Amino acid sequence: TTGCALTFEQVYFDTLPPHLTQFENALGGLPTKDSGLYMESGHRGYRLMCRFFAGDVWAHPALQGFDFAWRLDADSFLVEPLPFDPFRRMAEGNFSYAFLHDNFQESTKVMEGFGEVVQSFIRENRDALRPFFQDIGCLSRNASECDPLIQRHFSPDGQWRSRYFYNNFELLRLDAFRLESSLYRKWFHHVDRSGGILTKRWGDAPIRSFGVLTSIPHSQILDLRGEVSYMHLPLISCRGKHAHFDQGGGEEEDEGGEH
Repeated sequence: TTGCALTFEQVYFDTLPPHLTQFENALGGLPTKDSGLYMESGHRGYRLMCRFFAGDVWAHPALQGFDFAWRLDADSFLVEPLPFDPFRRMAEGNFSYAFLHDNFQESTKVMEGFGEVVQSFIRENRDALRPFFQDIGCLSRNASECDPLIQRHFSPDGQWRSRYFYNNFELLRLDAFRLESSLYRKWFHHVDRSGGILTKRWGDAPIRSFGVLTSIPHSQILDLRGEVSYMHLPLISCRGKHAHFDQGGGEEEDEGGEH
């Protein structure tokens, strides 16, 4: 005989509020289906999806009553059981964000005007961003003493490198992303008002990444590289080893660890 362990949990399904589909006029000139260009995918649904995951999903009424959320895409695969409870890890470690990979860099073709929005947000929120500037102050003193996360994402002169968290696998403390008083929420609204998500196809990954790096204390960001066996092409991540395969067959490796 064989045994099978079953776990039963309550599952919720909900619909999107009407306001999330009210942008058809702004997207009227775009194709309704994917053009086939991976990085420059410009169809309407993709841009609306980017906007949804950049900010609106975390304030969705269906998530009220929950403290944490774990995002996985429809083509995400956990290729072996997790060695830990991710929500317990987040709660007990007082983490607000967790990522599995951060070695991608967004294509300049879909970043037009994004840098200007970053700069205007910084100008308008200098007081709120003071803890962030203190965190990256080590770059101007002795970059080698900076936290590895800061070194990977910011140049010695403090400029963001446009690297992003591969956010088809991410864990979030919801209050840091849904409360209107949160700095991340202010960042999302600032980006959204510019219209660039819909008109220039800014992706949710760079929006999330800059928002997390500037609004979440770096001590509250959990680095899970090398701890989870996971696949979402072009990323294949195995416990103890981390590899990113590009379309040309190249491979990059990182050592995982907790930040």
